[in-house]
Amino acid sequence: MTTVRAPSDDPLLAQRAAAGDRAAFEALVRRHSGQVYGLCRRLVGDAAEAEDRAQEAFLKAFRHLDRYDPARPFLPWLLRIARNACLDALRARRAWGPLPEQLPADEAAPPVDWGVRQQVGEAVDALAPQQRAVLHLRFALGLSGPEIAAELGASPGAVRACLHRALHTLRRRLRP
Repeated sequence: MTTVRAPSDDPLLAQRAAAGDRAAFEALVRRHSGQVYGLCRRLVGDAAEAEDRAQEAFLKAFRHLDRYDPARPFLPWLLRIARNACLDALRARRAWGPLPEQLPADEAAPPVDWGVRQQVGEAVDALAPQQRAVLHLRFALGLSGPEIAAELGASPGAVRACLHRALHTLRRRLRP
């Protein structure tokens, strides 16, 4: 799996956008909309709601560019905003939606048995929201433990423990 790495000019674009350069913010939106939408889709499950949450995240990011620290990577800051928008929406409806039936596939990935996919989806649905978020950031976006910790505002040890618990729970639920 490839790791998502933020381009080095993101902080400069964010500073320009904070100063009123809409073209700079549009460049950031084009650059990161796939990662933001992917996180939202994984967390809320519904494509239309994921689009709404992604749009909400970009609007909040635009309104709060003055809070962004250019010494830190832009993408984790943006993903934290998106994650919080999704979790707020999920808290409001008090239920996790089902996983999408089909996520974008990697060309090199082998075909997946739909029965297995359904079992895995149900097992992931049953995880705690924080565990789902950690799994998505690690395996869908390819972020490292320290990157996930920065994204979630947690310690690397807490991220390792959360990932360990999530994988342990999945193994237990998926064991024949």
